[in-house]
Amino acid sequence: MKILRYLGFMIFAMSGAMAQKAPQPLKLNLTPNGIFVECGRIDLVGKTLELQRKKAGETAFKTIARLSPPGEIGLVRSKIAEAAGIFEEGARPSETGLENIWQKYQAKDKQMYGAISVLPQLQYIFGLAYLDKETRPGEKYQYQLIEGRTVLMATKFPFEYRKLRRFPVLQNLSSTKLNKSVVLECNYPVQWFQTTVFQVSRKNISQETSEYRRIKPAVSLQKDPKKSGIVITDTLLDSYGEYNYQVKLSDIFGNKDTAVYYFEGQNIPQLAGPEVFNVKIEPVKDERFVNISWDLTSKDIVQNVTLYRSREFDGKYEAVSRFNKDELSYKDQIQVANELYFYYFEVSDVFGNVKKTIKYQNVYEGKYVPTAPLNLDLVAGPAGPALSWVSSDQKTRGFYVFRKKDLDGEFAQVSPILLIRDGKGSFTDTTRLNPESYYFYAVKSESDTYDKSGFSDTVSYRPAATEKTGLLKPPYDINVVFRDNKAKITWENVNDTSPDVLGYQVYRKSESEKEYKLITPRPLPFYHNYWSDSLLTSALKFQYVVVSTDGKEHFSPKSTPVELDLNGMFVMVPDEVGYEMDPKGITLKWTEVDTDRLKSIRIYRAEDDGQIKLITTLDRKLRKFKDITVKKGKSYIYVLSTVDLNGKEGNRTEPLLLNF
Repeated sequence: MKILRYLGFMIFAMSGAMAQKAPQPLKLNLTPNGIFVECGRIDLVGKTLELQRKKAGETAFKTIARLSPPGEIGLVRSKIAEAAGIFEEGARPSETGLENIWQKYQAKDKQMYGAISVLPQLQYIFGLAYLDKETRPGEKYQYQLIEGRTVLMATKFPFEYRKLRRFPVLQNLSSTKLNKSVVLECNYPVQWFQTTVFQVSRKNISQETSEYRRIKPAVSLQKDPKKSGIVITDTLLDSYGEYNYQVKLSDIFGNKDTAVYYFEGQNIPQLAGPEVFNVKIEPVKDERFVNISWDLTSKDIVQNVTLYRSREFDGKYEAVSRFNKDELSYKDQIQVANELYFYYFEVSDVFGNVKKTIKYQNVYEGKYVPTAPLNLDLVAGPAGPALSWVSSDQKTRGFYVFRKKDLDGEFAQVSPILLIRDGKGSFTDTTRLNPESYYFYAVKSESDTYDKSGFSDTVSYRPAATEKTGLLKPPYDINVVFRDNKAKITWENVNDTSPDVLGYQVYRKSESEKEYKLITPRPLPFYHNYWSDSLLTSALKFQYVVVSTDGKEHFSPKSTPVELDLNGMFVMVPDEVGYEMDPKGITLKWTEVDTDRLKSIRIYRAEDDGQIKLITTLDRKLRKFKDITVKKGKSYIYVLSTVDLNGKEGNRTEPLLLNF
C-alpha cells in the first residue's frame, strides 16, 4: 500500500506508555461525516480494544466499537475499501505494496508498527482508529479506550462536534528560484502536517492568456528540525517565466479551508537577461543628426528597447523612440548644436524584466550663421516702446535687442537672450528715456550654434515729454572679471545723474537656470557700485544683472546682462589616465584636477563585454586607485568621472581597455 507520509522519527514516540498511570489523551479529528478517533500508540498495535463514548449530560460511557487487529490480509483489503468513504481523494489508501506491508506487520517490524501508530489511514486499517458517525453538530462528546477494565486512553475535556474545521494560518510566505524549478516556503505547525492536503495551482503571468491550473508539486517538511515550515517544490516547469501560485488547504477527511494563499515565483535564468552593448554615436555631417547604433545579447527573449535622451546628466530624460529586437540603429535629430546630449537604453524582456544601461554622451559640433530678423515693428505704449519681429530661418534659437541714442550714437545691447516663440520675438524697453532725444532699435538673431546674424532693419522712437517709461534708471556699463576664484562685478553709479537711485541689487543665473536669483543679501548703498561673488556653484557660465532701488521697494528694470564664461579655466576631469599591473591587481593613476570645484571622483568598470558599473567613489584629492578584485584572463574597461559641488556628475574620461 502506498503510504502518503512516512515519519520514521516518530516510531518510538509512544514507547513506555504502559508505565504511565493516568490515561493518555486520544486524538480527535473533525470530519464532514463525524468524529475520527485515533488511538495510535505503538504498544497497542495488534491488540483488541474497546472504544467508549459519553455524550454531554449522560452519566456513563457506552461501548460504541470493538477495535480488533486484522487476522488475515483479506480483512485488510476490506478495511481499505471502507477507508475510501472516510478519506479525501488523494489521501485514500490503496493496495499498492500491501503484500510487503502485511509481511512486516506479521513479523512485528518496529518501523512498520511505528508507521501504523502515526498515520491515520494505517491506524484505521489495522484497528487503531474509528469514525464515529453518530454525532451531531453543536453537541459535546468524551471518549475512552479500554482493555478489559483498564482505561488506556481518554479525552480530557468534552469535545464539540462541528462541520467546519479551523486550519492554522500559513505564515512567512517566500519563494526561491532554482534551475528550472521554484521552491515555495511557509511556516506551518508540524503536528498538522499529517492530516493537511496542500492543493497547489500555478499561473504563468508572462503569458497573457494564462490561467491557474492544478499541479502536484513535492510537499515536505523543512530539513531543519528547529523550524516549523513546509516546503513546496515545483519541478514541473516547462518554460521560463514569472508565476503566481495559489495554495488552498484541505485535510485528508475532506474539510476545506476558506483562505486562499498566493506566492510569487519566477523561473528566469539569471544569465539570460538581454543587454545592450557596443553602443556607437556618430554625427552625420551637415545634417544635424547623429547615428546611434548598438547590439543586443539574448535577442530571442527581447521584448523591446527604448532610447531615452536628456540635455543634463541627472536631468529629466524623455523617451525618444522604441525598437524591436531586430532594430539596431536610430537617427536622432539634434535640436541644439554644441551642447551635450545624454542617452541611455532600457531593455524589456518577454518576462517583464527591465534593465537600464549606463549613460552615453555626445556633442554635435556645428556652426550656423543665422539671417537677421524681418518685419521689425515698434509701437509706443504706457510702459515704453514695444518691439516685435519675426524670424527668417529655422535655426534661430533667440534674439538680442540693441539701442542707440541719436544718429551719432553706437548700438548697445539692451536685452538678455530672448528665446524664440512660434518663430517670433518681442521686447518692451522700460528704461527712462530722454524726451529730447531720438532712439534707434535693431535686433540680431542667434542660432543654436551660438553664432549671431547682422542687424535687422532699424526703427526709431522719440518718447513724449509726459511719458513715463520707468520710475528708476537701471545701472549701465556693467563689467565682470574673474580673479582670486571670485567674480567681481562693477557698474556706473547712476546716483550722480539720478538722485532718486539710493541703492542696488545684484542678480545671477547659470546657463542651466531659467530665472535670475538675488545674490546680494540686502540692497547695496548707491556708492557701493561693485560686488564680489564667490560662485558657490559648479556651473561654468553665468549672467549678471543689476537693478537700482530708491529704498522704498521701488526697483528699476534689469540692467543689460553681462556674461562670465569660465569654460577652459578648470580641469574637471583628468587629462590622462595611466595604469600599473602586478599579480595582485591593477592600479589606475590620473593627472591632477581642480579639486576645489569637485565633491568626489567615481570609477566605473566593465568586465569582458559586460555592462559598465560604478565600483567605487573616491575622495576628490586622490590620484590613484588599486583594483584588487580583477581576475586573470579577464579584460576590463575603466572610465573615470568627477562629481561637482552640487552632486552632479560631469564628463567622463575616454575608456581605458586592459587585459589582466
